[in-house]
Amino acid sequence: MKPPMKILLLSGIHGDEYGVISSVKKYLKKRINDFPFFYYISEVSPSAVLQKTRNNKRNIDLNRSFFDNSNDEEITTLKTNIKGTSFLTVFTFHEDCDRTDEFYMYSSHRINPMTFSILKKQFETKNIILFNGIDDPKDPILNNYITNGLLISPIEKEKRGTLWPWLHKNNNIKHCIDFEIPGKAPQQKKDILVQILFDYFISQYVNLFL
Repeated sequence: MKPPMKILLLSGIHGDEYGVISSVKKYLKKRINDFPFFYYISEVSPSAVLQKTRNNKRNIDLNRSFFDNSNDEEITTLKTNIKGTSFLTVFTFHEDCDRTDEFYMYSSHRINPMTFSILKKQFETKNIILFNGIDDPKDPILNNYITNGLLISPIEKEKRGTLWPWLHKNNNIKHCIDFEIPGKAPQQKKDILVQILFDYFISQYVNLFL
């Protein structure tokens, strides 16, 4: 049996969202001893990251393909890697490839208002805008309206095939947060965003949820 963990960190679910991977790695390299037990998979879909495409080499969009009977090797590898490990929360790092300076996030639970207000102040000092609008009007699974950079999306309301319900069922993960970094932002701004998110979310995750 693997030892209990507290945080699961994931990136590289889509290969065209590769910029944030280096930001996360860079931050963890400097601050790895400052965090509680965690497990980080930098490239959930390594073949997609290699191609720098949304779909993997088998033309599968991983975040629409998380089913119990999926035989895609990248999904089965993820399942094997985290099998038997207990997590409280999963944080996934994505990029919205249409955005330059607007950030937003999904959370499966309400966020502590005090914690979120600290985050917003940090963003203001770095000229990062909290997105208001529809995340992706062309995607029937998305097509959600984001308000002030945040959408609360309970796990039980998530569409089948997305990551959250699959993790909840297979690893009993109850708290999920997706960070959507602006994909067109320069790498330095992505680094800054990741640093803020780690400092004010992941390092204080025990106080996040009401």
